[in-house]
Amino acid sequence: ESTKDLSEQARYVAKVGRVYDERLDDMVSALRYYEQAQELDPQVIESAEPLIDVYMRERKFERALPLLQKVLTVYEGGGIEVEVLHRRHLQMAQACAELGFDGEAREYYYKSYELDPTDLDGLLGLGDQLFRHSEWEAAIKIYQSIQLQHVERLTGEQARDVFFRSGQIKKQVGDVRRAIDFFEKALEYDPQHKESLSALMENCEAAGDWERFIDLTSRVAESESDEKLRFAHLVR
Repeated sequence: ESTKDLSEQARYVAKVGRVYDERLDDMVSALRYYEQAQELDPQVIESAEPLIDVYMRERKFERALPLLQKVLTVYEGGGIEVEVLHRRHLQMAQACAELGFDGEAREYYYKSYELDPTDLDGLLGLGDQLFRHSEWEAAIKIYQSIQLQHVERLTGEQARDVFFRSGQIKKQVGDVRRAIDFFEKALEYDPQHKESLSALMENCEAAGDWERFIDLTSRVAESESDEKLRFAHLVR
């Protein structure tokens, strides 16, 4: 009976938090009520859900993770909208990735991908996990999806990295021509990107394209802030 009373009290306190959050735009007070509700009954997801969003926004991933685990367990009972399921799985993947739990991160990125294969944040996160673990075939499929569906929504840095990584993948699997195309594309978004310039230099040197090699060498040198490194590139 006392447990039931605590749960009811926790839900009431969580509702007060929602009033401060959604009607009064007072997140400081709302946060206090949400956390109080969790102290009364950690199983009340009415307070856990908004706390997850706050902790993720403030990059307090170690605090968000146990709440996400709890909420996703409750969601297994069914009746949850796909959009909500996707959002929580994505947050779980992001929290795991930030905390260094790569295996779990990849698992939850895949689950979020199954729930919404078009979501940009999910695609970027999954692509990053696959690339860093050398899963080339799966990674290039994700990066191709991003290029086809979302390239206009990417920041310049994101677009550069997507094309550069695509080039790295093609280089790894022996498709040099496509690798060069991707490195060139990366430079359209960041003309001084040293990694792309260096990758192209390697290909030009191997192919004996010295005119292009010299041009790229000059661009790499220009990207260096250290005068000694700049000189080293020019006289290599």
